Amino acid sequence: MDRQTHLVHAGLEGKGHHRAASVLVYHATTFAQDGPEHIRAYVSSRFSNPTREALEKAAAGLEGGARGLAFASGLAAISAALLLFKPGDHIVASRDVYGGAYKLLADHFARRGLHRHSPTDPETAMR
Repeated sequence: MDRQTHLVHAGLEGKGHHRAASVLVYHATTFAQDGPEHIRAYVSSRFSNPTREALEKAAAGLEGGARGLAFASGLAAISAALLLFKPGDHIVASRDVYGGAYKLLADHFARRGLHRHSPTDPETAMR
């Protein structure tokens, strides 16, 4: 299947969609289970649901990635990315980044040992 065809059909793989031409939008926040020992693929939309998985597959396909991640907001995505750093790590970010991201870097993550450096001073950042 070529790239364009793959992207149009992203998220429609499998038999559960009854050959629908578009991805179904699941509004459920929780999913019924067979019992405590038999947990199905989806438990709560806070963790995952078929609609979000389809979006993540499509995003990964667009970017040529192995996997995509979808977040409820840009700041949630920024927070998740920053949580990949550990105390003592260094990040180069200008003051012109999104205000919420700058506040996280300057206040919250600085207290947790993440060091922010300006791109105008690359020598300091490289140490």
